[in-house]
Amino acid sequence: EHIEIKSTYQNALDRVDRNIEHLLDGVDSDPLFAFSGDHGELLGENGAYFHPPHEKRTDDKLLRVPVVLDGIDIVPDTVSLIDIAPTLVSAVGIDPPSIWQGRNVAEETRQSALTIIPWQNDADILWHEGDHRIHGFGSSVKFDTGDEQGERTELEKSGEVKQRLRDFGYLE
Repeated sequence: EHIEIKSTYQNALDRVDRNIEHLLDGVDSDPLFAFSGDHGELLGENGAYFHPPHEKRTDDKLLRVPVVLDGIDIVPDTVSLIDIAPTLVSAVGIDPPSIWQGRNVAEETRQSALTIIPWQNDADILWHEGDHRIHGFGSSVKFDTGDEQGERTELEKSGEVKQRLRDFGYLE
């Protein structure tokens, strides 16, 4: 079953590749394009496949968003989805608007990343920089900093943080 799932997934990716090639063959110019997903997929890691909606999973493979920017050299692990638009407009010689929060990752890579994983009634938060990680599960937090590990079961939030979480729909 594991091999069949991986083979079927690879076949689907091959079809996407062929369709993109077909599309680009029909364009007269040399376009610049971006391709990304909204999350990664599990293909048997820890016994799970795809992104099981009935489980609160935050596996690294799910959090790594596939990103390809054609013709632009980037380090894939340093790209956030908010970086795609600034990188593309910079590549064609346009300065991104100052209100955009992303960066041109062809010139500046990210050293850290924050991922918010919304669930129906709460959200997990993962911050990582290199080997250092802080992972918030609802009201508990686990952290890894190289050889040190720890956990905090109650997370205090300032009024400003609570308001931001309300604005995003994570708190009522």
